[in-house]
Amino acid sequence: MRDIRQRLAELERRMTTTTPPTFEEFSVFWQGLSAFDRAAFEGDALAGNALLRGYLERLGVIDPAAPSLQEIAKELERQV
Repeated sequence: MRDIRQRLAELERRMTTTTPPTFEEFSVFWQGLSAFDRAAFEGDALAGNALLRGYLERLGVIDPAAPSLQEIAKELERQV
């Protein structure tokens, strides 16, 4: 249990001290990703990660008019 707490503390420390990449840094990073990794990032962007969504919209990967997953879920609920 102590190991898990240490790992969580380290993850929290890294998340609070690490700044997000710039658009240029992300663009370079994006070029080296596999199709699977890219799909995971796209899913995260559509799930509400505004920074990723903005970057992927600028790269032309996601259409700015594309609905978020939350919007799609709300629409499906209305149809039921």
